[in-house]
Amino acid sequence: MINLPPIIDRIKGLIAEGTEASVTYAALEARLALEKVCYDRLRQRHDYISHAQLRKWQPGAVINTLIQDVDEDVTQTVTFSLGKNPVAEGVKLEDEDYIEIGTEVGFDPKLIAKMWNALGQLALHVRLPTNRDDYIPAYGDKVKIRSKVEEVLAEIERLA
Repeated sequence: MINLPPIIDRIKGLIAEGTEASVTYAALEARLALEKVCYDRLRQRHDYISHAQLRKWQPGAVINTLIQDVDEDVTQTVTFSLGKNPVAEGVKLEDEDYIEIGTEVGFDPKLIAKMWNALGQLALHVRLPTNRDDYIPAYGDKVKIRSKVEEVLAEIERLA
């Protein structure tokens, strides 16, 4: 599992600065965080799938490949526990005592892909000019970018 709190703090700090540049960088950090969540699920199961099988590198495509080829439950919430005692013959595993190690929170891969694409569209591409006299701004719409980053940040915080 990846450590998301430092990334969350970095995104919040950039949003708090409130400039066009800092909000754009917050969008980039949020997009990278979504990638890290998806790629961490891949990393945990990498031995079961080759790099060649990952035809697309986008998070949604990676997760969909994992669902189809490796683990249909890769997006589900999972709690990891360790038994207090070694496995003994004749003892049912459900009757044993366990220590909870952590929880990996599930997510909707379609939502992650939609958010990832929206951040790229809003903040990480320069707007095409409509004619020769059209001004090309350095950044996208700060209000729209901030709104989308805050939406994605809520999902990242949930996953953390």
